[in-house]
Amino acid sequence: MLEGTVLNMRESLVLSRTYGGRIQVGVTLHLMGKIRFQEQRYADALQYVQEAVTIFKDTGSRHLPEAEKTLYDIQNALQNTSIQGV
Repeated sequence: MLEGTVLNMRESLVLSRTYGGRIQVGVTLHLMGKIRFQEQRYADALQYVQEAVTIFKDTGSRHLPEAEKTLYDIQNALQNTSIQGV
């Protein structure tokens, strides 16, 4: 079910990059990251959310605090995963 959502989000990302503004691209990336986080695909989630945070910082977007929180959660999950794997 979520995989279909991610496919739709990828289409949205292409459209946002082509016709939309940078903030819309950031919002889409952030949502894609949140979906991957829920799927415990932390490396993918990290990539999406890091790009979103960069966009939000560059544009001064009001979405930055939420994206930074998501980034923090992903980094913690990655750290916990690596600790458990040791």
